Amino acid sequence: MSYLGALSIRDGANLDAFSRLRASSPGFVFDAQFTYNLLPFRVEMVTSGTGATIAHDPTNRCAKLDFAATPNGGTAYAQTYEFFRYQPGRSQLIFAGFNFRAKVASVTKFVGYSDGINGVEFFVVGTGSLSFRILSATTAGNQVVAQASWNLDKLDGTGASGHNLDITKNQLLVIDMQAAG
Repeated sequence: MSYLGALSIRDGANLDAFSRLRASSPGFVFDAQFTYNLLPFRVEMVTSGTGATIAHDPTNRCAKLDFAATPNGGTAYAQTYEFFRYQPGRSQLIFAGFNFRAKVASVTKFVGYSDGINGVEFFVVGTGSLSFRILSATTAGNQVVAQASWNLDKLDGTGASGHNLDITKNQLLVIDMQAAG
């Protein structure tokens, strides 16, 4: 007796960005965990302006970017020194942990995979809406999609999951992407 009709494969984490079934063990190209320190030989910590700081949080084993005493214009971010070239035919799967704590007027918070010119970022500006942006130096330019326009689940309690995205809690951003042409 055959039960082939009972099997269905739908879009989800089980498929890569090319709609191929993930049936392999992915290899790590880059891994940065702030277990013991801020990884000064792998990650660049950048601050500018008054009051912006970056410190190692040994309890939570993370980098803590603080703007408590920062007037408008303070900046803090962490970025790797390495670049990761796209390989045609292979999707790129990125996991980035974050906690935005709360929305703060005049503060932009973002997490993602970019060099500030090309990439994908999840962000919030001030007390505005959560958004994704695709950064592109091509003629297509940058694209921004606000939470109200997310197509599968807006994560505002009205979607299929019923969940509200709470940026004040630890979150894991998963980016699965491919390059066109």
